[in-house]
Amino acid sequence: MKETKGKSLKILLIILVAILVIFMIFIIRKVVIFNNLEKTAQTFENSSNYYASVIQPQGDSIIVIESYNMDDKHLINMDSYKLNSNSHIKLEYYKDKNEEIGIARNGEEAYEIEEALYQEKVEVQSLNFYAHDFWSNLGLAFKSTVKSDKCNGEECYLIENANLKLWVSKDTGLVMRKIEGSIVNEYNYEFNNVTDEDVRKPELLK
Repeated sequence: MKETKGKSLKILLIILVAILVIFMIFIIRKVVIFNNLEKTAQTFENSSNYYASVIQPQGDSIIVIESYNMDDKHLINMDSYKLNSNSHIKLEYYKDKNEEIGIARNGEEAYEIEEALYQEKVEVQSLNFYAHDFWSNLGLAFKSTVKSDKCNGEECYLIENANLKLWVSKDTGLVMRKIEGSIVNEYNYEFNNVTDEDVRKPELLK
């Protein structure tokens, strides 16, 4: 009887160790994936010439933010569209070393806006916003699931963590889609294509 009990305990221990080993293999795999994505994204994060856009559906509206960035010059356009309506409001924000200006356009009307309403540039989104070293990657690995998925035709890793879902490009390491609760952000990027014309200072009258 004791011998049978001892064998049962050994089998149970082996099963528990096997489960732990498999669990740790999955954790290590996720940490390696996160680390590789972060390294891949660094090349793009450090770019001083890039275009980035984000589309944000908000109730009965859609907001599109486009950010043109070249060295110290930045031009950000924010367009707000009402669904089933012709309503369209456009905000333009320009910044360089010496000045900043913000302009709102509504149909034929155009006027300067207060600095508090200025729109920040669209940052290059990567996993580094959520984890940036071994320990934060390890913490994220314990709290999240990772699987391959497609986003807008691009091969991605889908990382799910509580109310957050990230589609991260396997090729660039950049976030292509983010869903946080009910908020959806769709991102697009282009690098080294921004010209002086793209970051030209907007004029109040056109």
